[in-house]
Amino acid sequence: MSAPTRAQLERLLDAVDALPPSDGAPSWPPVLAVEEWRPVPGWEDYYEVSSLGRVRSLPRIVPHWRGGTARRPGREMRTHSDADGYVVLSLERMGQRSLAKVHRLVALAFLGEPPDGRPFALHRDGDPSHNAASNLYWGSQSDNERDKLRHGTHQEKRKRHCPQGHPYSPENTYTPPGTNYRQCRICRAHQTAKNNAARAARRRAARPTRDEEPA
Repeated sequence: MSAPTRAQLERLLDAVDALPPSDGAPSWPPVLAVEEWRPVPGWEDYYEVSSLGRVRSLPRIVPHWRGGTARRPGREMRTHSDADGYVVLSLERMGQRSLAKVHRLVALAFLGEPPDGRPFALHRDGDPSHNAASNLYWGSQSDNERDKLRHGTHQEKRKRHCPQGHPYSPENTYTPPGTNYRQCRICRAHQTAKNNAARAARRRAARPTRDEEPA
């Protein structure tokens, strides 16, 4: 069988390009997320934050150490991760520095001020380094704890034994309906037996004795 000619290959490529994308298949070329920049609330003349989680400084005039002033060009800010994995950076204004978490800057710029009762900027996927605006939402402390349990990052979720040393095995773990919290079945059974014994003792103590019975 002879190899296809150049003309045949070009016709084949043209036919492939003319095919519509199948369901679930990405179109070609891929559509990249558009990055939008907005001023950092409270730092409008100094910094901008993008919808993808980047921060840059704006060009500005600053005092020169030899006297007078100098023009400082804008640049993308360097960041680092704290002990919990959140991306942080240092903002500076008039010689004063302030440490800020990038995900909160993104939330303030693209989601607005947090509503009442939901002051926390939370990550939908549980990744503290994924600071795109589409991955953030304002939530409550309860929302934060539920996210930790769902993403497996809650300190209680990482424990393998209850405080009494019993394993959190599938057969020994009870999750109350409507919650994400685990309970040890052995400890639960012991507590139930203890409560039943206490109730029985109270009932016996409440019964009149023979000496107290009316003649």
